[in-house]
Amino acid sequence: MNSRVKIIGFSLIFVILSASPMLVSFLHADLAVSSAEKRRLAKMPNLHQSGSLAEYFAGVSAYVDDHFGFRELMISAHNRLMITIGEASTDRVIIGTANWNFYKTTDPLTLAGIDRGELRTNLERRANYFAERTRRMNEHGIPYLFTIIPNKMMVYPEFLPAKYRWAEFDTSLRYFENRLTPLAKSAYFDMTSFLATAKANQSTPIYYRNDTHWNSLGAYLASSAILEEINIRNNLTVLASPHSFTSKQKVGGDVANYLGLNDTLKSTEPATNVPDCVKRKNVKELRRGLSKVYCGKGTHTLLYLGDSFTANLYPFLGENVDTLYMAYEGLPHEELEQLIKETKPTIIIEGMVQRNIPKTLLSRDR
Repeated sequence: MNSRVKIIGFSLIFVILSASPMLVSFLHADLAVSSAEKRRLAKMPNLHQSGSLAEYFAGVSAYVDDHFGFRELMISAHNRLMITIGEASTDRVIIGTANWNFYKTTDPLTLAGIDRGELRTNLERRANYFAERTRRMNEHGIPYLFTIIPNKMMVYPEFLPAKYRWAEFDTSLRYFENRLTPLAKSAYFDMTSFLATAKANQSTPIYYRNDTHWNSLGAYLASSAILEEINIRNNLTVLASPHSFTSKQKVGGDVANYLGLNDTLKSTEPATNVPDCVKRKNVKELRRGLSKVYCGKGTHTLLYLGDSFTANLYPFLGENVDTLYMAYEGLPHEELEQLIKETKPTIIIEGMVQRNIPKTLLSRDR
């Protein structure tokens, strides 16, 4: 009798476990996008809209494959397991050492089978673009500074796997810098060299472990250096406010998101308090691509042109000026001219991320 009860019990457990994925799939609403795979999932096909029965059943099969119970959980577990053995679930990411993960960025001038002539032309045009930008700002009498923000792989190569230790990450950047005219160099700030020094003087990392961007400490150090350079070169006195930093746990990041582990990967990162005037709730979007914060400190209006690195940088700039406007880096010259008329800046700073400098310019800005 006991043996028979055991057999029945194990059979019931087997049936429940086997049926549970199907039951879960029926009980939960279908996901439109897989957070673990970063793609849209198949929808249940409509029989009347299918071209044939074969097409319909192929669609049903794809739908079942994408929506069976516990699918997301199992894929997430797989992605996590891959990290533990030093492998990424996507070719966009490099799993580093000491819990560092990197968005994979390769210097295009070092790749085989690439038209290096075209790339060098793009870099030369980019250098000319900044020369023209500097000339125009000088005509306006507006203090102007531009910088190239280095990729994380260049700042923390020591945490890359051994096979990347001898890779060249700065070939395009150095080619670009060597093509800058004396006029453009007068407005250029070498952020790569500055961050190398800042990193050596800090026991705390200045870039996120699971994200491509600098953290709040890195942004603060960069903003302080930028303001100091603007002051020195233009005889200004826009002083950076002092900050002390504590540690805070951060969940996720854009690299974690690429791995499908945005809710799982955690790291301890520096954090600081900023004035209420620069908190995100007080960022006013004037239109797409243009926003501002107002702190009313001093007399300067600063226009910052940047990309996603602006998110951590802007509080440390905005807190030290009257008004901070933010727009996209790389604006065509004529669009910037219109923006100057609208915002009336007394200082303009432009920060372009390293991976963007080899990109093709619009013909009007070459």
